[in-house]
Amino acid sequence: MTTLKQGTLTKRSGTVPDTDLVEISGYHAYKNYSPKEKVNVNGNIYRVLEKHTDTANGLNAITFQSVETKEILIAYTGTDTKDKKDLLTDAQLLSDMVPEQVQAAQDYFDETEKKFGTVSYVCGNSLGGGNANAVGVANPHVKTVTLNPALLPDGVVDSNKEYKNITNYFGRYDVLTSTITGLFLGHRIPGEQVEINHGIPSFEYLSTNHTGYIGKNEAGQQMYVIGELGQPGYGAIYIDADAGVVSSIWTGQSLHSGSSERIDLNTDHLFDLSKSMESHVSSRMALVYAYLQNSADIVEHEGSRYYERLHTLQESFREMFEDAAQNPLFNGITSTGNIIKTEIYHLISLLDSAESKAQSLNYFLNSPPAELMEFVMNKDINVESLFADARNFLYNLRSSVEELTDFLPNLVNNKIPELFEGGTDRFTDAVVGEFMAHFKILAKNNVTVKEHMKSYGQDVSATAEHFKERDSLLAGGISTGIPPSLALPDISAPGDHTLLDSPYLKMGMKLLDIQLEMAILAFTDVTHKLLLPLLVGLESIAVLLEGVLEGISDAINGAVYVILNGSLPVKLAGMFTDFDDKIRAMVQDALEPIDELADTVEGVRKGLGNLIVFYPVLVQKFKPYLESALFSQTSYYNIHLYNSAATGILEEMDLLFKDIVFQMSHNKGLAIDALCDVSEKVKYNLVMMHEQVDRGTIG
Repeated sequence: MTTLKQGTLTKRSGTVPDTDLVEISGYHAYKNYSPKEKVNVNGNIYRVLEKHTDTANGLNAITFQSVETKEILIAYTGTDTKDKKDLLTDAQLLSDMVPEQVQAAQDYFDETEKKFGTVSYVCGNSLGGGNANAVGVANPHVKTVTLNPALLPDGVVDSNKEYKNITNYFGRYDVLTSTITGLFLGHRIPGEQVEINHGIPSFEYLSTNHTGYIGKNEAGQQMYVIGELGQPGYGAIYIDADAGVVSSIWTGQSLHSGSSERIDLNTDHLFDLSKSMESHVSSRMALVYAYLQNSADIVEHEGSRYYERLHTLQESFREMFEDAAQNPLFNGITSTGNIIKTEIYHLISLLDSAESKAQSLNYFLNSPPAELMEFVMNKDINVESLFADARNFLYNLRSSVEELTDFLPNLVNNKIPELFEGGTDRFTDAVVGEFMAHFKILAKNNVTVKEHMKSYGQDVSATAEHFKERDSLLAGGISTGIPPSLALPDISAPGDHTLLDSPYLKMGMKLLDIQLEMAILAFTDVTHKLLLPLLVGLESIAVLLEGVLEGISDAINGAVYVILNGSLPVKLAGMFTDFDDKIRAMVQDALEPIDELADTVEGVRKGLGNLIVFYPVLVQKFKPYLESALFSQTSYYNIHLYNSAATGILEEMDLLFKDIVFQMSHNKGLAIDALCDVSEKVKYNLVMMHEQVDRGTIG
C-alpha cells in the first residue's frame, strides 16, 4: 500500500484558514486535550486554553489560541450518543424552541470573551456545528465555520439575511445534511452551504462520513483501507475533510463560492505558486495517480481471471439447472447426460423383460389345463400392440434425451461464454475489456498531466526567477545609469501536452448493468426458443408413455381378474387347486418391471415438469451469478471508490486553477500572459481528465 504525504496550501498570514477550522471541528474537538497542550493542525500550532463541559445541559467545547496569530477560537463538540442531554438537544432542534444547550453555547462564548479576550472564530461538527451557527447568527462579527452541522430551531434563522460570516461545509456523503436538504430544511442552516468531497459512499462509513475523520495513523493521515493486503488494488483513500476545502494559494480564501480577491502578482506570489505546485498540487495529483493505478490493477486482475470467472459461472448454471429438476437422474445432464441415457437403456430392457414375461403369462393361459379355462371363459391377454407403442415412446424419449444432452453442453460451453461478449470493440470479456481499454488511455493521460504539471511548475519557477532577476537588474541599472537587457523567460508551448480521447466507457459504470441486461435477454431468448421446446416435448412423451404403461398394467390385471374370478363347474374347480397361486405369481413377475419402468418415467416426467415450471425463476436466480462473473462486485465497487476519490481531487484542482487563471488574466506583462495561457491549458486538461475518470464511478 502506497503511503503518500498530503500537501497544504499556503496560509494567508494573520488568519486561521477554513481548512484548520474544519479539521478542528471534525477531529480535534473530539480529542481529550489538556489545557496548555499544543496541537498541530495542518502545520499550524494551536494552544489549548480551556476545556469546557457542562453536565447540566450537555454542552462540550474546547477553546484554542493560534500561536502565530494569537486569535482565539471556540470549537463546539458534536453529539455524544451516550449523553441524553445531547440527544434531547438534537430532538429539540427540530422544533421552534431554543434548546438549553444552544443558549449555553452563547453563554460560554460570552464567558470566554470576558476571560480570554475577543473570540475571532467559532466552529463545530454536527450538534457542535448547530451550536456554532447559533453563536454566529447572534454575533455577525465572528467568523463561523462548520462541518456537517445540525439545523437550528425554526425561527432562529432570518431568511432575509445572508450571514456572510458563516460557512457550512457539507460532505458529499453525509447523511445528516443530505437529509436536512432533502426535507427542504436547508434554510435553517444559516450562511453559505458548500459541498466538499470527502468520505466514502458506503453505509458502513456513515459515522466517519459525518465527522469527516476516522482517526490518524502513525503518519498523521486519515484514510480508509481498500481491499485486502496482498491483493491487487489494495490501498488507501485519504478522507481528511479539510483536504476537500479548496483555498486560494495567495489569500487563503475558500474558492467554493468563486474566485478570491484580486491581487497584483509579484515575485513572492509567483514563488508561492511554485511552492504550491511542488507540495500541495503535486501531492494531491500523486493521490489521483495512485487511485487510478489501484483501479487499473483491479481491472488487470479481473482480466487474468476470465477463465476462472467463466468456469465458475458455467458450474453455477450446471448446478442450478440440475438441482431444479429435483431428480438424481438429471445429475450430469448439462455435461454428458450419461446417467439419464443409461437409465433409458435400462428402461428399454425393462420393457423387453416385461413383454417377455407377459408372453409367458399368455402362453400359460393358453396351455392345458388353462386351455380348458380359456375354452370355458373365452378369455385371452393380448398386449402386444401396447408394448409396441411403449417401445416407440421409449425410443422417442431416448432420441429426445440425446438431443437435450447435446444441446445443454453446447449451451454451457458455447452460449454462456457469449454472455461475456460485447463492448465498444466487441470484446470477448466485455466489461473488463472496456475498462482495460479505457484505463490504458487514462494511464497515458495521467502521465501527460503529471508531466504537464511538472512543466508548468518549472514555468512558474522560471517566471518567478525572471521577475527576481529583473528587479535586480532594474535596481542595478538605476544605480549605474546603464539600461538592463531584459529577456522573457522560456515558457512551454501550450499545445505540448494534449490528452488522448477515449472512445470507451461512454456509459460509465452503467456498462455492467447494460451488459448484464443484454446478456440475460439473449440467454433467455436462446433458452426459450431452443431449450423449453425440448423440455416440453420430452414431458409430452413421458406423459404418453405413462398412459401406455398404465394400459399394459390394466390389461394384464383386468384379464387375469376375470379369469380368476370366473365361475367354474364344481366338478372342474377341484382339478385346478394350485392354478390361482401360479397365475398370481406370474402376473406379479410380469408387472414388476412395468411398475419400475412406470415409476422411473413418472420421475423423469416430474423432473421435466419442474424444469419447465421453475426455469424462469432459475434464470432470475442466475442473474446475480452472471453479474459477479462479468466483474467481481467487490472489485467493481472498489474501482468506483478509487475513481470517486480521484474525481474529487480533480474537482479541487479545477477550482484552484480557475483562481490561478483569474488572478493572472488581469495582470499586465507578456510573461504573465504566456503563463496564463499555460494555466488555461492545464485547467483544460484537468477538466478532460475529470470527465474520463468520472466514467469509472457509479453515477
